Amino acid sequence: MLHFSKRSFDQFHLVGLAMALVLLITVACLSYAGWQEYDQAMQGTREINSLIRTAQSVALDLERAEVADQRFLLTGDQAFRSAYLSS
Repeated sequence: MLHFSKRSFDQFHLVGLAMALVLLITVACLSYAGWQEYDQAMQGTREINSLIRTAQSVALDLERAEVADQRFLLTGDQAFRSAYLSS
């Protein structure tokens, strides 16, 4: 059986408490760094999604203009021509 004096037992507790605090601070710092990386990645994702929506909108406008132009060329109806010019 190990015998600890009161002083060594108190020192043992202080060392354990210090190690726990160091571990807690380390985990907190790593978590904060990980959260910062996640936040940056999400910001990039939001920007990319915005660009995709813009590109899809432009593609849709171009498609509508192309269809209107084709209809005008097929029918000669000026209503299709105005739809093409407004796109």
